[in-house]
Amino acid sequence: FGYNVPIASEQFIRFGISGGFGLNNLNLSDGDFDPNDPTIANAMQNTYYLDGNFGISYTNKGLNLGFSFLSLFDSKYVNQSNETTKNFNQLKNRLFSASYKFPISSQKFQFEPMLFYRESENEIDYFEGMAMVYFKNVIWLGASYNNVKGAAFMLGAG
Repeated sequence: FGYNVPIASEQFIRFGISGGFGLNNLNLSDGDFDPNDPTIANAMQNTYYLDGNFGISYTNKGLNLGFSFLSLFDSKYVNQSNETTKNFNQLKNRLFSASYKFPISSQKFQFEPMLFYRESENEIDYFEGMAMVYFKNVIWLGASYNNVKGAAFMLGAG
């Protein structure tokens, strides 16, 4: 579900929320697995889960500032060092973003630099920088660099 709140001409606050229900299913008939392994035992017991996220962004002409919770529900995981089940606080997984779309060449081309920062409780936090060039908002080309995962290149049409 998403909702767009107009504040003024070319100025908006946007909200979005999503939710879902999932099922994990392990097929243990194809391998030699230890039934006493706590990771496998925990995965078999926690087969159903809820998934959802929430985000908000502020847009003013070409400026876009965003924040999102990447997951709204607690899930369980097994800490392999001491083999205990712990709760995972999903609200500690956040994404911050900022971008600005600059018009170039009488609106045929646009250039958009973007910055992202992701905080995660159990993963490495990372920064990412991205730059996109758009042609008539139909074709785009870009590159990004993530300090953990490296470089990526994008080409798209729509």
